[in-house]
Amino acid sequence: ERALDAAPDARNPWLSLFALGYAFLPVLGGIVILAAGMKEAVVKYDEPATAATAWFLAAGVATYLVGLVAFRAVLRTGPLAPRLAVAVVAVPTVVIGLDLHLTYAKIAEAQRAVLAGAHLVCSNRDRAYPVEGRLLPGAGTIVAAIEVATGARAVCIGKPEPFLFAEVIRRAGKNGDRVVVVGDSTEYDMVAAHRVGATGVLITTGLTEAGSVDRASGDAVPDHVVQSLEDLFSLPEFAGA
Repeated sequence: ERALDAAPDARNPWLSLFALGYAFLPVLGGIVILAAGMKEAVVKYDEPATAATAWFLAAGVATYLVGLVAFRAVLRTGPLAPRLAVAVVAVPTVVIGLDLHLTYAKIAEAQRAVLAGAHLVCSNRDRAYPVEGRLLPGAGTIVAAIEVATGARAVCIGKPEPFLFAEVIRRAGKNGDRVVVVGDSTEYDMVAAHRVGATGVLITTGLTEAGSVDRASGDAVPDHVVQSLEDLFSLPEFAGA
């Protein structure tokens, strides 16, 4: 709207036609393609993902971003290069997450793709996740297997990397304000918290094991340790909350 308002009146119809018309078609198309992939992934969550599902997800993201680049190019708003770069790498990318149906064939297919030049991205490096009464292997175990098989190092977009936390802080407009991260892991949650300058509060549930605080070092050392969420409000960061 700001770009249209700033443009000469004689140019407004042209901008509206090309930006909100032609350039916006790939944006809508990308959303439709991505939705089709998400439907397959979510509806059949208890079944192994197919190659078609992966292609729908990747192609949907790429198509959406290409449309967004065209939309912004017409209106001459915002940087284009980062979005175009993500669109280019979205398709030739191997994404690793938690797969409860992992097979040797899947690891071999991921290995083939990465060795052929695909990017390797993982959602997180969690070694385990808690269920009632025990721990189960996390996505980090799968990441490690594919890294060993390929010799590549995966780019992690989840904890302990700071990207997601930094984006939450940016969107909340809290840069420079007090930020508290509550988590149950020294090696993931506390490290991520300290990498964005937040206060790290460790809650002794989930992945917290006996002696984990004593073994922690550097960014993994929590600022506070609580036994329950109720204990949060006794911390100085929550004074008056």
